[in-house]
Amino acid sequence: MSAKLVVIEDTTITALLTNPKLLSEIPALKAAASVKNAGSPTCKPCARSAAAKAYNYSHVKKVISNLRGEPLAKIKKELGAERIRIIVRSDSGKLVQITI
Repeated sequence: MSAKLVVIEDTTITALLTNPKLLSEIPALKAAASVKNAGSPTCKPCARSAAAKAYNYSHVKKVISNLRGEPLAKIKKELGAERIRIIVRSDSGKLVQITI
């Protein structure tokens, strides 16, 4: 039985981006996985923090929110969801909930 609604969070994104089968089937997700946060090379705590959170989660959320058709269906199937909700920051800085 699938969940009616799954909210995409950072841990969910990490799970999706570490699934090699999903990355091979969805090129946009693979491209989003390659975008990394840059840590400051002069600041050791910042570099460690960036390494711990290597993925740019906001970028991945925007990529997922723009998916349609078969790629979106594959993500929903992987998550066991009928619908997914993504909370992203708009260009104006406001938090926006997108349910697809």
